[in-house]
Amino acid sequence: PRHFVLYVGDVNWNKNIPGLLQAFNMARKSIADLKLVLVGKQFLNYELVETRDINELIHKLDVESEVVRLGFVKDEELAVIYSLASVYVQPSFAEGFGFPILEAMACGCPVVASNVSSLKEIAGPSRLVDPTKSEDISRGILEVLKKSASQREKLIEEGRKWLERFS
Repeated sequence: PRHFVLYVGDVNWNKNIPGLLQAFNMARKSIADLKLVLVGKQFLNYELVETRDINELIHKLDVESEVVRLGFVKDEELAVIYSLASVYVQPSFAEGFGFPILEAMACGCPVVASNVSSLKEIAGPSRLVDPTKSEDISRGILEVLKKSASQREKLIEEGRKWLERFS
C-alpha cells in the first residue's frame, strides 16, 4: 500500500493487537487509503484463539480490506517492508526488549511505541503512547503521519543516531 502502519511480531495478549486495531480504525478515518500491515507467522495460524479473536475484531471493525496479514517474512524482505512503511507501531503492554523498534529505525521508519517496560528505555526519539488507551495510540500514529517531510526526515535521522547506542 502507499501509506501503511506496520506491526511486526506475535499475537500474544501482551502485544496488544486489539488496541492496535482499535487505534488504526480511529486513525484511518483521518488519512485516506491508510492500511495496516501485520507481519508474523501467527497471524495466519487460525488454530490459535488469539488469531481467531484478532480476526473477529477485524471483522467487527469492518476493516478487512484495510488490514493485510503477511504471515512470516524473510529478513531481507522484512527490511524492505520496514523501509516502505509510513510508521511502525509497537503497542505492547510488556516486552523483554523490542527489537522491531530498532529494526524499524535502522530502515528509516519512524516509530510509535508504548511507554512501558523496556520499550520506553529503547524507543529513544519514538513517539511514546499509553498502550491502555487506543485513542493515545491513534494520536501517536496520526502525529507521525502528519509530520512535514522535513520533520519526518529529522525524526528518521534521530532514530538512526539513537541506534548508535546499540550493538
